[in-house]
Amino acid sequence: MAYSILQIALATLLGYFVLVDAAIIQQTRAEAHPPKAKVQNGTYVGVHNDHYNIDYFLGIPFAQPPIGILRLAPPVSLNSSFSGTRNATNLQPVCVQFQWQSTTVSMDLAFWVVLLSKSRALPILVSGTSALHFIGSSAGSQLLAYGGRNDSLFRAAIADSDGPLAFKSPSNATQLQTWESILNLTGCSTASDSMACLRGVSSANLSYAVNASRVTFMPITDGGFVETHSSAQLLNGQFVQVPLLTGTNTDEGTNFVGSPSHIGALPTIAYPNDTSFLDYIGQSITNTTASAAALAALSVLYPDIPAIGVPHSHKGRLNSTFGSQYARVATFAGDFMAHRDRRLSAQMWFKYNVPVYTYRFNQWPIGGLPDTTGTTHFTEIPLVQDHEVQDGYLAPWYPAGGEFTSMDSDFYALARLMNKAPIPPLVTFFRCYLKTP
Repeated sequence: MAYSILQIALATLLGYFVLVDAAIIQQTRAEAHPPKAKVQNGTYVGVHNDHYNIDYFLGIPFAQPPIGILRLAPPVSLNSSFSGTRNATNLQPVCVQFQWQSTTVSMDLAFWVVLLSKSRALPILVSGTSALHFIGSSAGSQLLAYGGRNDSLFRAAIADSDGPLAFKSPSNATQLQTWESILNLTGCSTASDSMACLRGVSSANLSYAVNASRVTFMPITDGGFVETHSSAQLLNGQFVQVPLLTGTNTDEGTNFVGSPSHIGALPTIAYPNDTSFLDYIGQSITNTTASAAALAALSVLYPDIPAIGVPHSHKGRLNSTFGSQYARVATFAGDFMAHRDRRLSAQMWFKYNVPVYTYRFNQWPIGGLPDTTGTTHFTEIPLVQDHEVQDGYLAPWYPAGGEFTSMDSDFYALARLMNKAPIPPLVTFFRCYLKTP
């Protein structure tokens, strides 16, 4: 079957969120009539998956490779076409994930992984691609881009475990310190053109410098793409007013505290007393003149009562590996990192009479995860994708090997239900539904 570009579901940039298994691809390679997709510069041949009834188009370039002089620059459109067909049947290397480990990475990240459901007629999905006029970190940022300007690029959005509300940008001093550290570590500190120098260093050198500098990637107010604080835009109705589905997981916070090495791992930082709790929440207070009052209020709002904290799956106070105040810290972290975003976004969509739907994912147990982890950040993703016929996120992502390991038929039924409810079996943290003609 052939598809036009307006029928292709552009699921996500190739990265560690993509759930496509080599075995699944291999089992479909021998089909007599593989799917084809015609785009502006040529025709690509993909592979079909019978279980999900989905056509895969893997590694389709959407821009010229961002290497050499194109590194650290806006994407440049492809400027060549080809005759005949090209295969889109193999995953390309994972794009560089700063502060993440991967065995096969590449700076050439200008690829799409495209998945098209044949069982449902649905509009296009795009996640952070140049097809939306700009590269954005998520649909959340795209909902607020350019002051919430509506260019009629999409008709709805879904935000899993987050949304439009961003965090405060690092101070100018912090940004400058980070920049100088990267230049020093790459040997570019004395270059007459520092950007040209950075474009010439190896990807390994650049990755090392960025990671060693402990860069915090946050939106920077530039008066253009990011006009002002995201909270101010939401309160003032300055967002693209399209329907929104937003949700979070009950135990989001256990993923953000204690510095565990992977989902289900023990923390490497404990929170043994009130001081450790106050130190953690104090990092979120940006108005230093109000710190004392804010800490006092937050101490009341997050009392030392483990039974009302997270993880909800664990009964009683956690041991010394976690620290007696872990539940308070993790509860606050979940609110700060995820739940506040869902709540404020839902309130503002309602305030401005825009359809909004919200959920809280609370499934327990999950694939061998300990009750000290609970229904943490990201655990809904394999169920939304109905990832049952693949290997899941292999260790060390999950102690048992994957979310479906040793789970009963009810768990599989839940995955199939979640998969069929809002969208086809593909999901990223953020998505936009494009408008069709």
